[in-house]
Amino acid sequence: MIGIQHRQSATSGGSDTDRRDRSEDETTSRRTTSRPADGRAGERSNPKDGTWTGSKRRFLSGLAGLAATGLLAGCAGTGDGEDESPGGSDTTSESGDGGETAQFDGFFENVSNYDGVVDETGQDSVTVTVGSEINSGPYGFSPAAVRVSPGTTVTFEWVSDTHNVVPTAQPEGANWEGHPEIVNEGATYTYTFDTSGTYTYVCEPHRSMGMKGAIVVADG
Repeated sequence: MIGIQHRQSATSGGSDTDRRDRSEDETTSRRTTSRPADGRAGERSNPKDGTWTGSKRRFLSGLAGLAATGLLAGCAGTGDGEDESPGGSDTTSESGDGGETAQFDGFFENVSNYDGVVDETGQDSVTVTVGSEINSGPYGFSPAAVRVSPGTTVTFEWVSDTHNVVPTAQPEGANWEGHPEIVNEGATYTYTFDTSGTYTYVCEPHRSMGMKGAIVVADG
């Protein structure tokens, strides 16, 4: 009886060893099938389409990186040298000797006869007509803008009725008052411009119709 019991214990012990070996083989097999052929750890096979979840993660991460790179490139593409202001601006600059600059900033926006500043520097006297046939009627100064030397006398000569000459801007230290009284054809008004800078003026009754003018006083 003792011999029989010993054999049964040995048989039972052998069976336990076999089960442990099979369990280890199965564990090794499962680990092997959960890793792709190139040895990428942490990736699992999708039973529906056979793709690897780790590959998807890297793919999506790559797309996000490309999108971020494109966004940064777009931001860097706008340089300070690029002109972003709308085209066709009515702001006009005319530079004379001595660095004098006339900035009209859209003042002549609706003035049909404005085509730059007429240079009359060096002349002792200049005439500007008041009420010329401009802007679809007798509603203009001609020339619309003129450059003269300091000390030049400008004569405003009325060629139609119900107009005046009212300053809207002038250089610091100047005291030009214009001719605010409304007068008719045949009237004249003179003024000597001594202070350098830009003077703008209008006819008040017809300002909305584009009756505007400018005088730029600068050395020729």
